[in-house]
Amino acid sequence: MTEAMTNAAPEALIFPDTVTHNEASGCLDLLRSGAQSWQGNDVRIDASALNKFDSSALAVLLQIKREVQSLGKNLTILGLPKQLQELANLYGIQSVLEN
Repeated sequence: MTEAMTNAAPEALIFPDTVTHNEASGCLDLLRSGAQSWQGNDVRIDASALNKFDSSALAVLLQIKREVQSLGKNLTILGLPKQLQELANLYGIQSVLEN
């Protein structure tokens, strides 16, 4: 994940394969750093590697979306696993995560 964020022109920031309560803070810090240094107005996050998660992953995505928007940029989330989409729908926040 770090490599993609330090690249001068990454295609997308990479969401890690595991984001539970224990990893959420570190994940948010890395995404925040990547978003702040992102070149251009359309920040992209690739979540296709995510396979172990809890609702903390949704909290990270919601927070990074707020922070990206506060930078005057747009956020696109790619490859969101179906189970996480269903969890977002259950919480009534799926539309917030859509592009």
